[in-house]
Amino acid sequence: LTEQNRQVVEGVLHSVPGMVSCVDHQLNYVWTNKKLDDRFGVKVSNKIKTLGAYSMNDQFPELVKKFIQSGKEMDHIEYEMMFPDGPCWMMVFLSNYQEYGEGRVLIVAYDIQSTKLAEAELEKQRSISMESAKLATLGEMSAGIAHEINNPLAVMMGRADMMIGELKKGPVSTELLISNLEKIVKSSERIAKIVKGLKTFSRNGDKDELQTVRVENMIHDVFDFTRERFKHNSIDLR
Repeated sequence: LTEQNRQVVEGVLHSVPGMVSCVDHQLNYVWTNKKLDDRFGVKVSNKIKTLGAYSMNDQFPELVKKFIQSGKEMDHIEYEMMFPDGPCWMMVFLSNYQEYGEGRVLIVAYDIQSTKLAEAELEKQRSISMESAKLATLGEMSAGIAHEINNPLAVMMGRADMMIGELKKGPVSTELLISNLEKIVKSSERIAKIVKGLKTFSRNGDKDELQTVRVENMIHDVFDFTRERFKHNSIDLR
């Protein structure tokens, strides 16, 4: 660029609504526009001098290094940058170019903090709505769930009463005792499975890691505490 053309380009970059800077491949500032200087309260290229020098914990310089090493002409990322007034989410556009035979990176950053806050609030409301919907569904299913638990509970109580009655009469055969105890264990396992399914359904799993699961297992887990609802609506699942 000629000096005259350079002044024209710098004038255009000063008028850009975003924060603009130019760094060499050692990440030293070559030029910054007024909006970036105003955000830091100093002439960045003179006072801060090196990209990332303001905050030692900032990972942005590493991202720029990777961009340089990639050989790409252009790229863009969303990044939470550190400023004197606190962190701020930015949409950052990176562009490789040559000046005086040396590599340069043009960095243009636009403030998207309000957009990020709106997205976070939207996600929060979505999560609240989902939790409310799950609780409402559990309320609708409560009668059926109670029935699902009462059935195996009745079996357990019935078998226990039977054994007490037999023991009062005298010695009880080992086979009969084992048979009744196995039915009690099986019924208790059925209740435990239903309760586990309810806990899984009602908990907030937004922060859980994604896992690969069998669809068949998921259907069985849900069916454990929805069976009565299907029966009530005359739905026969096979």
